[in-house]
Amino acid sequence: MQEAKETAKQVCQNLSEWKEYARLYGIDITPKVLIEGAIPRNSSRFINKGAEFSVEFLSLGAQHYCMGITEKWSDNNFIECAHIFPACRFPQQLETPLKQVIKDLLSHLEVTYGISHWEFIVTEDEKLALVEGHLRPAGDRITDLIQLSTGVSPYSGLFNGLLGYSLNENSFTPKQVALIRFLRPENPLYEVSEIEILEETYEDIIHLEVNKEGIISQTNWIGPTSWQNRYAKVIATGKSEDEALRNSKESAAKVILKGKTKGGTSNQTILVPIDSIG
Repeated sequence: MQEAKETAKQVCQNLSEWKEYARLYGIDITPKVLIEGAIPRNSSRFINKGAEFSVEFLSLGAQHYCMGITEKWSDNNFIECAHIFPACRFPQQLETPLKQVIKDLLSHLEVTYGISHWEFIVTEDEKLALVEGHLRPAGDRITDLIQLSTGVSPYSGLFNGLLGYSLNENSFTPKQVALIRFLRPENPLYEVSEIEILEETYEDIIHLEVNKEGIISQTNWIGPTSWQNRYAKVIATGKSEDEALRNSKESAAKVILKGKTKGGTSNQTILVPIDSIG
């Protein structure tokens, strides 16, 4: 119980920090926490024991098309730190019931046109547990991953559907693996004064984003500790998950942070993915 109270206290503190930010957009956040029992997740088939998944749907004229399933990594603070499309380890026998359940939900909600995003986990006995659902596109560049993998943008699919062009389930067949990974310094510096990127990235397989101003403004930035300080990320593709992971890791290491340790000694470090995969 004490652990639950401490966790609730931390969540309330995080919500309070978000309150002023959300108010700028007309959103009122009340820092209250409902404590629920955790659902045991993930069978031994998963390398990523804390894996969550999301399935993305495109609705056209009340017909609902599955664009694919994303596997998601979260750290100990429940900050999402990686997404991989398509999900390489999702149990194949659950794909058909998952698609049917979401189609039924969309029909029940009378959704006619739109892009929707549904997050869920797989329990220890390999059942589906819906975590949340949104009648809007996924965040964290997941729609970009779909386009990089399948060659089709969810938005172009929606707009073309509105114009009367046809679509089928095979329109979003994956041709390669695409992923996004958020980054952290391998050895945190107390103060970062300069950020150097060693060479240009490979435009066809790598997209690297580094918020230099955000990192430099922080003292002892250890990497993402909240949604607001995920200052560096890499998007990569590959013929397989291993190749995409390798490409992203090699690209991250090209970013050099230069600065000082807490003792004032000059030093430097590279960026690495904040999760342990790959």
